[in-house]
Amino acid sequence: MEPTDDEKYTFETFHGFVRDVADAVILIEACIRGILTPFNGGRGIAIRSGSVVVFPEGTGHITRWTDGERWSSSRSHGPFLLYREIESDRGETKELIEEEVIPGLEPPFNERSLKVNTRLVANGLTKKTISMTASDGLKYRVVCYYNRDEVSYLYNVLPKREGMKRLFTPSMTKKLVQFARGEKNNPSASPLLALAVAKLNGYRANGSFNP
Repeated sequence: MEPTDDEKYTFETFHGFVRDVADAVILIEACIRGILTPFNGGRGIAIRSGSVVVFPEGTGHITRWTDGERWSSSRSHGPFLLYREIESDRGETKELIEEEVIPGLEPPFNERSLKVNTRLVANGLTKKTISMTASDGLKYRVVCYYNRDEVSYLYNVLPKREGMKRLFTPSMTKKLVQFARGEKNNPSASPLLALAVAKLNGYRANGSFNP
């Protein structure tokens, strides 16, 4: 029997979307406190929209992050680096896919930012990464994969395709909201966690988020 799509995804620290630094801090500190599980390099993973992986850098377990997919060159977006999924290079001239720019979500990937004959995968994934030092003194990387249509609602843009699921952020997840609020007075917690707790004032019980 062929495995289902869900059975193929062997590991995720979190399933959702990392919108900003506050979300990344919540995930990292939750890993340190044992609320979430960081990736230790011992298992292979397959990615999907919503896959978020957190791991400590330079600890010997993971020397270089690879996921087996093809990505564009990186573009900076605040403290994050973003990559777009691209098609395999077969040598022929390719027509560039023009996409609507969603303000705040990501910079445009166009002819000026892509290499010659590079074509984006239609409705493909974006990879979003950030590295930061946490309360335990280690440097962690957060890697988030998402489909634009599944997070556009956070930027007041309707998805182009009907029936798309919504990805929620750590700041919209009850377990992580409770964790972050409980940690705000912990003297050993990351100072950046105060930023995350302040952001939680925009959390709504109905699952939406007021930026």
